[in-house]
Amino acid sequence: MNCIYLPMVLLEKEASMKPFVIYRLASDVWNMLIETHGISASQIERILNISESELFTVLGWLAHDKNIFMSQHEDDWYISNKQPNFFFSL
Repeated sequence: MNCIYLPMVLLEKEASMKPFVIYRLASDVWNMLIETHGISASQIERILNISESELFTVLGWLAHDKNIFMSQHEDDWYISNKQPNFFFSL
């Protein structure tokens, strides 16, 4: 197995914080979905002030247990925790 040397201080900080940040943002998104019928990805990004890549990391976390539904309309994705007719399950 080949190893790449990375400064451990940086690696440990990022590795220990990242799952917590994703979990916290996933909780925020889940609470939004409980309060709404569905919400667009751009609305979530704007409300939580996160990037698109951060949002889709969070959605991947939620989709892992098949708890969310997504549908793409025009240039945006719509997310729900209830399955409307036009949404598909991840």
